[in-house]
Amino acid sequence: MFTAWVQNEYGDTVKQYDDCMSISVLAEHDMELRFPDILDAIGIRSNYFCLVDSQGRHFYPLDIFSVNIG
Repeated sequence: MFTAWVQNEYGDTVKQYDDCMSISVLAEHDMELRFPDILDAIGIRSNYFCLVDSQGRHFYPLDIFSVNIG
């Protein structure tokens, strides 16, 4: 496990995951096929990264957020 920090476009940390198990990048097309409900809920058509921790999956649009790990 590792720590992951989600940052906004200004470099501010908006969320920290201390027990992150994996990070993946999903193209917009993959999001439409696999997670259409997530796209509808967030309302942003974009590529996404998906963090997985003990609570499950967390999705963030790459147009707005970035992730750092440590």
